[in-house]
Amino acid sequence: MKDIIIVGAGPAGLTAAIELKRLDPGNRIIILEKSSEVGGHLVSGAILQKEEYYKYISKYPLNYNTIITNESLWRLTKNSYYNLTRFLPDEYRNKGNILVDIGDVCKQLAKEAIKIGIEIHTCCGVVGFLNYKDSIIGLTLTDGTKIRSDYVIVAEGACGTLTEKILRHYNVKINKTYALGIREERRYKDDETKNNNVGSIYHTVGWPSDDNLNGGFVYFYEDRVVIGYVTYLNYSNSYINPYNEFEKVKSHPKVSELIKNTNKVKYSAKLIAINKMDGPTIACFHGCTIIGCALGLLDSMKLKGLHNAIISGRMVAEKYISVSTKMITNKIDHFTDIDIINDLKTSKQTSSIFQRFGSILSMLYRSINKIMFPLLLKFNFDFRNKWFNYNKKPPRDWNIIDNKENSLMFSDINYGKDSHIDVNDEIRHKIYDLKLNNKMSNRLCPAGVYKWIKESKHYVFKIRHSNCLQCKACLVKTPGNTIDWRVCKNGNGPNFITEKL
Repeated sequence: MKDIIIVGAGPAGLTAAIELKRLDPGNRIIILEKSSEVGGHLVSGAILQKEEYYKYISKYPLNYNTIITNESLWRLTKNSYYNLTRFLPDEYRNKGNILVDIGDVCKQLAKEAIKIGIEIHTCCGVVGFLNYKDSIIGLTLTDGTKIRSDYVIVAEGACGTLTEKILRHYNVKINKTYALGIREERRYKDDETKNNNVGSIYHTVGWPSDDNLNGGFVYFYEDRVVIGYVTYLNYSNSYINPYNEFEKVKSHPKVSELIKNTNKVKYSAKLIAINKMDGPTIACFHGCTIIGCALGLLDSMKLKGLHNAIISGRMVAEKYISVSTKMITNKIDHFTDIDIINDLKTSKQTSSIFQRFGSILSMLYRSINKIMFPLLLKFNFDFRNKWFNYNKKPPRDWNIIDNKENSLMFSDINYGKDSHIDVNDEIRHKIYDLKLNNKMSNRLCPAGVYKWIKESKHYVFKIRHSNCLQCKACLVKTPGNTIDWRVCKNGNGPNFITEKL
């Protein structure tokens, strides 16, 4: 019997655990989840491709699963829009796919995992690993506990603490682009209008951003609406405020019409990682494999990453069992499916053209690419939107009211007195964040964690750790990398699920 530890009870980690147990029931599978409950740090608003849904998920009694019957892609102007739905290639259409709640999916997968003998431990944050002769042999928890293992599977999600430490230890660089997704879940005030748009999804590009990649979405479930906005974090204009961009989209005449008669019930923010696929993705090491969104397996044009996370969980289980039965080594071969890699490379090229020339030309390219795929794959297009190098201060958002504090009431945040956030170099932080980027951290954080306050003619940096949504955007975007963010103890943080497992 072997002890296999999986870090993270997300879709990838749970799928890997279930497949490992089914392929070899003799192994002891342990899942460590930093949240106070499975799915606690996840909020709804996800599309799962129908193939993976019917293959892996449909057998579980989900509380929220809605078949997509109608979809639209809008390019917004300040007061109107253009409907670009007709230009979408078949690969990017979602009709027939399934709207799911990720937290709900993880709950059902966790119930199945427990049923077949998998151990799930919540409130277990992982801060480091144990190694011997360049092989990972265990983990270190936030309370200092050390756990030995025969194999470790890391499924933390984007910018995971353990993932980044492992990559630095092995001197591996995965070229990823990060984006910040802000979203709200809204419930209907009455029952009169909620059946009109069930199964409809809307994606938006254009206003309020000058960047073609930034955009919003509105998803209609049977009893609620999920609205969100995604801001790519590779911008150089320090005056961009992702939360204000989200509020602007909500105020657009067409978007506000979609969410009328609804009340906000949940608010969240999440970091999204997109692998640029411009080099080999090394995810397998002696004693450890990294899977799921930690590798940036999200397709930026399809706006779907859940299915790739599930597939990566299944594939790492199959690879590990195949290798361990041969008793050769505790390192598996590259597990990522070649089809996933090719899809992500093509998506990256399409995204690059979309960023530079707009939606119509990029979709035309994607349609042609279906015929000329083998040839076009050899070329590495890398256009940059002029917005990324646009440093002019934009007009102030006079009409935008900062509602972060009010929104955080719907995140069920719980922290102790000890802060999990610090500044690792105060002088460097003051130079980069205050002087050179005019208090960027004030605008960057969607939870208002950071604030520069003037006291006695000097600016003092304040950290309100009790506001933190654990999106980790500050780790990616804060100038000079001066923010030190640590994994919380005892499952502290936001909780978007009230029903206990």
